[in-house]
Amino acid sequence: MAELFNWFLAIALGAISIAMFIGKGDAVLDLFDGKKDNPRKRWPEEKRKKFNRGIGYFTGALAIAEVVMGLFSRRYPLVTLGVFIFMIVAIFMIFQYIKKNF
Repeated sequence: MAELFNWFLAIALGAISIAMFIGKGDAVLDLFDGKKDNPRKRWPEEKRKKFNRGIGYFTGALAIAEVVMGLFSRRYPLVTLGVFIFMIVAIFMIFQYIKKNF
């Protein structure tokens, strides 16, 4: 059952990542922060694209981590720890990227 969840989450995160890269990420972000007076909506187009790419890289990295979990977690239990550390590092990196650029 856990492997099925890993694959489902990898597909969902991959779809979100693709949406961010092709420029349709604003709709996904509005699902999580749908305030009408959202300051992100007033950003210039290039700044919004840069933000979407950053979030796309982050969700893509999480999708890859979930694929690794789905493939190897049952056979190699330490993969779970490695993926956990990778996700913590990815979260730290995206926070640094957003703090620096936005």
